[in-house]
Amino acid sequence: MDSNDHDDAIERLKALAAAAADGRMVVYESENMDPGLREQFWRHVVDFETAETTDLVKELKAAGVELPDPDSLDDEAVHSALWTTIEALGRMRVYLDQTDHLSDRELYTLLYRDLLPEEMPALDGAGSAMWHIDILGGCSAEDTALYLKYYADETTRQHWRSDFPDYVMADRVEPPYDRDSHLPPYEPIT
Repeated sequence: MDSNDHDDAIERLKALAAAAADGRMVVYESENMDPGLREQFWRHVVDFETAETTDLVKELKAAGVELPDPDSLDDEAVHSALWTTIEALGRMRVYLDQTDHLSDRELYTLLYRDLLPEEMPALDGAGSAMWHIDILGGCSAEDTALYLKYYADETTRQHWRSDFPDYVMADRVEPPYDRDSHLPPYEPIT
C-alpha cells in the first residue's frame, strides 16, 4: 500500500473515531510515524471507541458474584466480600494495584461505589485482554501524595524532590496493610 492509500484510510478512520467519540478527541501524532503503523493505531482507536460497553458490576454478577452494599456488612463480611471480588476479578483478568494504604472497608467501598460501576469496553470473552486498575489513579494531588508516601522508592522520591523543590513531601512510611503481595498475579496472555 502506498503512502496516499494509508493517508486516505487514516483520514476515514479519524472521522469514524471522532464520530464515535462525539467529536471529543484530543490527539497527538508524531509526523515521523510510519503510515502503516499510524493506520493500525487508528484502527485500534476506532475498535475501542465502537466496542460494546459494560461495567464490572455487570460482569461480576454474570459470573455469579454477589456485591453486597458495604454499609450492610460487618468487618468480617467486608473482608470476605472484598476477597471474593478480588479473586473473581483476577479470573476475569482484571487486576488491582496499590491497595495497601486502604483498609478492607475503604477498598471495598471504593470498588463498590466508584470503580466497579464505571463504564468500560466489554471484556474480551476470548481472554486475550487484561485490565489494570491502579487504585491511586495518579491524576490528583492527593493520589501523588499517597504514592510518594506509601509506594515510591527512595530514588523516585529523590527525583521528585529534584524536579519539584518546593513540594512538601510526607516522610516515606510502610503502608498500613499488606494486601498487594497477596493479590492475584498477572497472567500472561497466551
